Amino acid sequence: MSVLLDGHHKAAAAALLGRTLPCLTVLPLGYYRLDNPKQSACFGPIVVPVEDISGVKLPKEPWRYTKGSGPLPEGRLEDAELPEALLAAGKRYPTAEGYALVSAAEIGYPTDRELETWLTDPGLYRPQLRGALVVLRSRGDPRLKDTALRCAAVGDAHCSLKTEAFQVLAELKGDPDVEAFFIDYFVILEEPSSVHGSAQDYLTQIAHSFWD
Repeated sequence: MSVLLDGHHKAAAAALLGRTLPCLTVLPLGYYRLDNPKQSACFGPIVVPVEDISGVKLPKEPWRYTKGSGPLPEGRLEDAELPEALLAAGKRYPTAEGYALVSAAEIGYPTDRELETWLTDPGLYRPQLRGALVVLRSRGDPRLKDTALRCAAVGDAHCSLKTEAFQVLAELKGDPDVEAFFIDYFVILEEPSSVHGSAQDYLTQIAHSFWD
């Protein structure tokens, strides 16, 4: 995760327009090695030869290197009430968890062929479909509803993919196809579980939220 240091108004404008925002990222020095011919330093996922680094003094004993630490000064950040329109626009962007799902699945923007392949066997392609739901939702892709409906039809109530599909569908308020799906869900729903907080109970809560 990163913190936006500058360009907040540009970021807000991009959010309202539903566009991505290119950023220049400043990465901290993670670690370095001087004990082999390939002397290198790591800045996040990027490996740089030590000879190409300027302005950074690296002790000859890496174990003596300590990154800056200490308490943050007070008053650096203040809570602010953001406009409702901006808050709503920001919800289109992936959360930290959603971004992690996309990164772990190692997928790009899914093509129709990829989606169809993954949907033929949701159990096998669960990571790809979980990431696809995040990407399609963040882009407002019209394929989101059909993909979520097919993922929500997975039989296992404990399946993370099914839960995430339910959450996506619950946001599509007023959609007749989604409403019909949830009605069918309640029609065939078995007796509520006696175990409080069960996976089935959680799905039921999500389904109810469609009408909230």
